[in-house]
Amino acid sequence: MKFTIITPTLNSEKYIDNCLSSVSLQKDIFVEHIVVDGGSTDATKEIVKKFPNVKFIHLNGSSIYEALNHGINISTGDFIAFLNSDDYYEDEFVLRRVLQFFTNNSVDIVYCDCVMVDLSGKYLYKYVSVKNLNFKIASKLIFILPHPSTFFRKNVFDVIGLYDTSLKFSSDCEFILRCLVSGIKFKKFNMAAARFRRHTSNASSNPHAFNDIKTIFKKFNPALPFFYHRFLFLIYHASNFKYLNFLIIRNFKRFFKIES
Repeated sequence: MKFTIITPTLNSEKYIDNCLSSVSLQKDIFVEHIVVDGGSTDATKEIVKKFPNVKFIHLNGSSIYEALNHGINISTGDFIAFLNSDDYYEDEFVLRRVLQFFTNNSVDIVYCDCVMVDLSGKYLYKYVSVKNLNFKIASKLIFILPHPSTFFRKNVFDVIGLYDTSLKFSSDCEFILRCLVSGIKFKKFNMAAARFRRHTSNASSNPHAFNDIKTIFKKFNPALPFFYHRFLFLIYHASNFKYLNFLIIRNFKRFFKIES
């Protein structure tokens, strides 16, 4: 059984070595790592070349989700995961443990918690995924599963299709909702699988991502006003003080145009 890890990248020389290393160090498992590059002009390609087992695909001008879709189409693994170029796995046994969890459970998608860190790798907060995921909750919250700590059987994409490339920042959220509507089986594996660097270049931190969230909410909740999402989002995360503190600081910096 083999995992395919797909990494979209663009000018990622600062962090991609950490990402590639965390995949190459995975123990006791067959891994195919595909990097889809949107046209980097820095040293990204040269860094990737240091990892001879990584497939480097040049897809000039591609968006994040176009890159992911291309990676899915050429993947040969039985399972698929996505790891952004600035993210990395928690330890060298993550994929082995996830594969064992798939083996022991008849499920299509396994999801875990995710540790959020800053640019230097310093701990910010843990994103604890809901234990019993269902459409009723997910369709209101929209963002429900951190991308780098979610793992898929490849046939999920045969059944559901690929990412909607008209959504530039939150198509992964829409895909999860399509899976839930279609009866795809999810199960939480209670561990932190990956570390996600939070910064202003994250797709989810882009101010335009808010428009994607609105579009997704209206698609799956046509009869509800959008303030339901904002209200339930705050209620859901109310107990995570570190996360709320992060949001306050991020919005403060965004309002005063302070980069980080």
